[in-house]
Amino acid sequence: MIRAKILLVEENENILKTNKRVLELEDYDIACANTLAEAEHCLKEKPPDLIVLDIIMPDGDGMAFCRKIRESSTVPILLLTCLAGKEKMVEGFRSGGDDYLAIPYDLDEFALRIQSHLRRVEIERNRSRSAIHIGNLRMDLMARRAYLDGEDLLLKAKEYYLLLMLVDNMWRDCSTKELYRNIWGLQETDDFRTVRVHVAGLRRKLKTDSASSPIEILSIYKYGYRLCVQEGHQVEVYWK
Repeated sequence: MIRAKILLVEENENILKTNKRVLELEDYDIACANTLAEAEHCLKEKPPDLIVLDIIMPDGDGMAFCRKIRESSTVPILLLTCLAGKEKMVEGFRSGGDDYLAIPYDLDEFALRIQSHLRRVEIERNRSRSAIHIGNLRMDLMARRAYLDGEDLLLKAKEYYLLLMLVDNMWRDCSTKELYRNIWGLQETDDFRTVRVHVAGLRRKLKTDSASSPIEILSIYKYGYRLCVQEGHQVEVYWK
C-alpha cells in the first residue's frame, strides 16, 4: 500500500491549513496550491492520487480546470464550494468531479470521503498488477500468495498484506502505527505487539537471516520497519 498523495487546491488559507492538518493526521502525503497555476505545476511535478479542488480560485474557474484535468487523467477529484445548490452540484459532476462538498462541512465526513475514494484507487492499482518478483521471491497478486524459490510460503492473510505494504513502500520507513491502521483497520493503540509478531513470522518464512534471501526487513528503532532489497536481486512488476 503506497502512501497516498493528495493535492489540495484552495485559495482560503484557513481552509487550506485545516484540511492539510486533518489529512496529515491520516498520514497522507500532502501538496498545496493557492492558485490554479500552482496546481498545474504540482500535477506535472508530482501526480497525485486524489485532488481536493475549490471551484472558486483567484486565477480562474475551478470547474474549467476540472474539465482540463479530465482530458488526460482519471484521478479522483473532490470539489469544494461555498456556493450551495443543486445546479452547482450538477455542474460539478458534469465537469468531471467525483464528489462534492459545500462549505462549511464536517471534517470527519471530509476525511471519510477521501478515504473511500482512495480505497477505490488502491483496489484499481492492485487489479492492474498481476505479480511482483524480487529475485527468487514471487508475489502472485491475483491469488494473494507468495513463493520463495517456487515454494508456497503459506502466508496468513495479514502476513501477505504486511509484505505487500512493505514492498509497495520499499526503501521508505513505515511506522508501526501506519502498518497497524492500514492492515488491521483498527484504531491506533499503544500496543502494537501483533505487528511485531507478524513481522517476526514474515522474517522466518522469508528466511531473511539467510544470505540467499532477496530482502531484508529492517527495524527502525521506536518507529517501525523498512524493506530493503539485497544487493544482486532485481525488482520486476508484471502487469495484466
